Amino acid sequence: MKKILLLFLAAVLTGCGIYLAFYIYGGYREDKEIKDSMKSVELLQSQAVVPEEDTGDGQAPDEPDGNTLSINPGISVDFGVLSDTNPDIMAWLHIPDTYISFPVLQERTLMEYYYLDHDHTGQHNTAGAIFTPAEPPGTDDMHLLLFGHNSKYNDVMFGGLYELYGTYEEGMKHEYAYLVYPDHTEQWELWCAVMSNADDGVYEVPYQSGTDSYAKLLADIEGKSLYTDGEMPGSEDRILVLSTCNGAAGGTKRFYTVFRYVGGDDIR
Repeated sequence: MKKILLLFLAAVLTGCGIYLAFYIYGGYREDKEIKDSMKSVELLQSQAVVPEEDTGDGQAPDEPDGNTLSINPGISVDFGVLSDTNPDIMAWLHIPDTYISFPVLQERTLMEYYYLDHDHTGQHNTAGAIFTPAEPPGTDDMHLLLFGHNSKYNDVMFGGLYELYGTYEEGMKHEYAYLVYPDHTEQWELWCAVMSNADDGVYEVPYQSGTDSYAKLLADIEGKSLYTDGEMPGSEDRILVLSTCNGAAGGTKRFYTVFRYVGGDDIR
């Protein structure tokens, strides 16, 4: 009986050792992929993004003649380089005075999330990329959803999103976000931050301008927000949502921050 027990114990310990080895190797591989991803992003930044002397000052854009907006994100972006890297790169997301300065990838197929586990070059990587879901052709959606993985590293994708926007005091330190496109730049102003779940209505698409469903969504967001700044956007106002997981990988908890549209500028 003792022999059987010892053999069983040895088998259990061997099994645990194999599991631990796989766990350690898996963690090592994930760390390596994350580091490789960030090196690739840094290389792209060095090739395509140039800081400008007059950086964004965190103010609303000037309107010198009542029509033309003057928006300066503090960077210029070479979309020739981005297009050569990957034609799915639709824009560059930049938040001054933070680590967030990443390419934004456009998913091609409805309900498929290729860039959940592929980087901006199309290589498989657990860190993924910042991406927006595909929507039906001709969709005019009032809210732009950008997704990025959470991470134990606060400078990887949206790993540091909660640290930047989890409180009003921190959020106000970097309240403006910029989306740089090939032909124009958009400025967005922080409105609120929300702790929620994967079944949140914000993850439904599309929401059309002036509809009751969009007005209801905005009211729902405001009602459960951690904080807000300024008035709630109206049903004809566009919003930008930056979303990430909150908690264990594979869980349903989410954290997202919402920006209201300020304006766009044809500067390129």
